[in-house]
This record gives sequence, structure tokens and C-alpha cells, in this order.
Amino acid sequence: MKCPNCGYKFDGHTCLTGENETLGENDISVCFNCGEVHQIRNGILELIDIKDLPKDLQDLILKTNIVREMVKK
Repeated sequence: MKCPNCGYKFDGHTCLTGENETLGENDISVCFNCGEVHQIRNGILELIDIKDLPKDLQDLILKTNIVREMVKK
């Protein structure tokens, strides 16, 4: 899969809850390269606005993006 925003090729996904799950329909994904948020819909990554997600998930995504930026440095 490629990020529809920046074209970064995803070579793996990690579950934030620590559970060993595979990426599936309606799951949320954050691009490691650009930080954009996607949702799997009909097997395709689609950009979404995090404002449409529950507040606790928005907070988790924002924290994830802070860590993502730290790791990239």
C-alpha cells in the first residue's frame, strides 16, 4: 500500500494497542512519512479528517505523530 498523500510505500503496520492484529476494514493508519491519517475502506487507504473520530482516538493519533516526528530525527 502507498500513502495517498505523499506516496510513501507502507511495508508494515503496527497495532497501537499492542494486540497482534492484521490491518482490516475500517482500521485507522498513520503514515510514518507524512503523518496523515487514513482509514481502510473497501481495501483502499483513504485520507480522513481526524476531527471525525472520537476524541480519545484523536488524542492517541496526535501523540503518535509526536513520537513519529521524534523517531524520524
